Amino acid sequence: EYGTGAIMSVPAHDERDFAFATEYSLPIRLVIAGPGMIPDTVPAAAYSGPGTVVNSGPFSGLASEESKAKMGAFAEENGFGTDTMDTFVDSSWYYARFVNPHVHDAMIDQERVARWMPVDLYIGGVEHAILHLMYARFLYKVFHDFGMVPGDEPFTVLFNQGMITAKSAVTGKLEKMSKSKGNVVAPDALIARYGADTERVYTLFMGPPEKEVEWTEDGVMGAHRFLQRVWGLQDIVAESAGRVGEPSATEQVLVAVHRTVKRVHDDLARYHPNTATAAMMELINTMAEHQATASGGVLRQAYETLLRLLHPIAPHITEEIWRILGHEGSLLRAGWPSFDAALLAKQQVTLAVQVNGKLRATIDADPGLDAQAAGSVAREAIAKWLDGKTVVKVIHVPDRMVSFVVKG
Repeated sequence: EYGTGAIMSVPAHDERDFAFATEYSLPIRLVIAGPGMIPDTVPAAAYSGPGTVVNSGPFSGLASEESKAKMGAFAEENGFGTDTMDTFVDSSWYYARFVNPHVHDAMIDQERVARWMPVDLYIGGVEHAILHLMYARFLYKVFHDFGMVPGDEPFTVLFNQGMITAKSAVTGKLEKMSKSKGNVVAPDALIARYGADTERVYTLFMGPPEKEVEWTEDGVMGAHRFLQRVWGLQDIVAESAGRVGEPSATEQVLVAVHRTVKRVHDDLARYHPNTATAAMMELINTMAEHQATASGGVLRQAYETLLRLLHPIAPHITEEIWRILGHEGSLLRAGWPSFDAALLAKQQVTLAVQVNGKLRATIDADPGLDAQAAGSVAREAIAKWLDGKTVVKVIHVPDRMVSFVVKG
């Protein structure tokens, strides 16, 4: 796999292969001898410069640049070829090949492609729009012209994710993670210390996926603490087992469960795992608030629903807790939770009210208020922060938030 093992299979001449071969005591065979080298030289580091070809049969002794043409001619004369296609072209039709990997007498099995294509969702960085995406769409249209595929677009939906940035050790500025900038955060150390789920939660929670966002160690710790809270809920559920509970507290937890399911469902549908995770954090807060008074059965229902919602984001810890709770089958097969729309329609919602990005109040309101109605209610709650100010813009997130941008 790229980045984790052998890349070019020439350890004497590729830095990554050299590191891999050194780590596992593999032979490092020189095939291009630079100044002062002989065929048996074991280099102290990968050599990528020009030189004389060695240890290469009939091509030994040739200048490395001259040998390329002769090797190409030899391959052509003997009926085999080298990889001369640009990698973007090579990868421009892999999605169509994935659906029929065992077909050996054709590029594409038209019946299988007709069943599985087009791809539902293409996720890639902005730079893909002028690289891989362009090649992929072009080649697929060629396939369509030849009658090989049913449609002329390979992807139904495109989503461009933002860049993850970190402070560069070279420039001291926030820049896109890059080895050349010295700001790459290797996942191995994080996984060894906190587990893979912590890294997954943080990566998906750190911000809107379409925006550029900064990597911070504090954010990693926050994700780890969240998972510790998820683990600790086992005690709350165990201590409440068999309790009838107070009706009001029980209802609040039950409503929170259904509201969370709806929010997570909606947020994931619009590719916002960060706000979906925030909704799950709020459910944990509600459970903790009513841990001593809510029904034991409802608290367990809330916990198991939380695990099912969190499973795509943190599969390892949720699967383990699911087994601890006594379930024999995998959580993966437990099904996606549903919500009671009628129950939610009867409940009030809590709106966060912000002024210039700062939370100034929370208000209870009827669900489904439009922007004008929600703004009117919110103005009353934060009147003193609007006094003497000019409202430039009002941002309304239905049933969630009203945010005022003011000046003056």
